[in-house]
Amino acid sequence: MTAVHSAGRRRAFTLVELLVVIAIIATLIGLLLPAVQSARESARRTSCSNKLRQLSLGTLTYESAKKKFPQSRPPWAEPAGGPGACDRTNTCTGRGWILETLPFIEEGGLYELFAPSLKGNDYDRGGLKVAAVRSLLRSPMTMLACPSDPDSALPSTEMFNWRNIPITVTSYKGVLGATKVGGSFGSIWPRHDDEPGAAVDCHNNTRQLPCKGVFWRHTYIYPVRLSSITDGTSKTFLMGESVTKHDWHSAAFYADGDWASCNLPLNYLPTPPQPQNWWNVRSFRSLHPGGAHFARADGSVGFYNETIDMTPYMALATRNRGDIAEPQ
Repeated sequence: MTAVHSAGRRRAFTLVELLVVIAIIATLIGLLLPAVQSARESARRTSCSNKLRQLSLGTLTYESAKKKFPQSRPPWAEPAGGPGACDRTNTCTGRGWILETLPFIEEGGLYELFAPSLKGNDYDRGGLKVAAVRSLLRSPMTMLACPSDPDSALPSTEMFNWRNIPITVTSYKGVLGATKVGGSFGSIWPRHDDEPGAAVDCHNNTRQLPCKGVFWRHTYIYPVRLSSITDGTSKTFLMGESVTKHDWHSAAFYADGDWASCNLPLNYLPTPPQPQNWWNVRSFRSLHPGGAHFARADGSVGFYNETIDMTPYMALATRNRGDIAEPQ
């Protein structure tokens, strides 16, 4: 007589049990995903901070060697330079301070390749517009790209004065100070009067009204030294973060693409972006939740909350006004 063995038979999941399991898994994923995203952003934020620190230390090493911070040269004659100033001096190359810093951030080989841009004027196809350096303008520079801003890792064809020309962009801008940008078009939030009666766009002047920060478009005329930071190096911004899709003046090696002003609230992010209104967006921002990084003139880096009051924020942006703010 044959025995029937049924003890080893396994019962399948019911539909209700299956749905319960799926619901539990979905809940666990929902709980885990924000933690994963937070961990990734924390890693991106750390990487971004480290890159900004390396760049700031490069400029400080430059200053130690040459007794002035790396300088920028405008792509055209400034109003105070007078008509034909570039023709006479052959100095309107458009080369920016980031380009001059390359040998001090272990990019000396790339810097040497840019040698043909040392002569001529940008506006007449000399300087940075010379054909010999065209391909170099899109050189990969991972240390200039914040991981939280994926657009910054790719060459852009949207940059002003470089439309349709692929060019490397930067997430990090030198701090001009806290004055308005764009002359009569510039934002009036809030006015920071560097001189009596002034609502002056200091970056568009030369000897009459030097900017109160460290980096802007014509520092070759008015060199900035570490000793000129009389408000204290630990209490003065050197450079900070930017977001390339919000600011089409972000060409990395170009004198009109590597600076910004603290004249607008931190993390001012118009929706949708308005980079065409450049006079209202040449300020500092990031895609990190809640704020942005700044490197100070002593080489340290701090994360500043986007709710920072404008008074200490502007004070941190200037090097010699006596309006000292404590670092955050």
